[in-house]
Amino acid sequence: MQYSRIQTRVRDNTGWSSTSDLSATRLGEAINWAYTRKIPHDLSWQGLQDWIYFDLVDGTDAYAFDTYALDASGGTVVGTRIRSIITPMILIVDADNAAKIDLTHDKDGFWEEYPPYTNESEGQPIILLENARVIYPRPIPDASYTLRCMANWRPAELSGDSDTPVEDWAEMIIAAATAHILEDDEDQDAGYWWTLYEDRKRGEVSNDQSRPQGRVKQNW
Repeated sequence: MQYSRIQTRVRDNTGWSSTSDLSATRLGEAINWAYTRKIPHDLSWQGLQDWIYFDLVDGTDAYAFDTYALDASGGTVVGTRIRSIITPMILIVDADNAAKIDLTHDKDGFWEEYPPYTNESEGQPIILLENARVIYPRPIPDASYTLRCMANWRPAELSGDSDTPVEDWAEMIIAAATAHILEDDEDQDAGYWWTLYEDRKRGEVSNDQSRPQGRVKQNW
């Protein structure tokens, strides 16, 4: 289903036919939130995987995905499209020297072994903590290194009218985006659309005869 049709369906479901009631920006944000964030997370989707890189810098102790994650060419920041990173992690020291580096999500154990003191020693990193979309190499890098790993990617946002989702998610997108908008408006009909979303996610076909009317008839 094309993006233009998804937009029309969501607008019809909310009952806001006018852009003065529901702006194109807000509509697009709700659809792309459902498409690139909500659904891939809920499905633990691994449909897109590719290499990413982090350029580690002498003395820098933390690297947020959204700022430091680069695409395979090493030139474009792609962190907002990264859902999660995948082991093994490769630390590239130079053209002739690269090795696996450990990755942990045990932040308590990590900080117990590597206390976050301001005078921490530097060296070639041997382990990474990943927490809340930030990686912490320890020891703190004492030079420039390149960290390479595979990542699960979010799909690119829908923008052009003829764009289509990478998977057959149109009905889930429509239900989740509708629910998201109505929930923001504190509209009680949001619950119906969340239930429908869960049904669509499980591949079930719900009885749409119980669909709430509400603002659907109020196309001002």
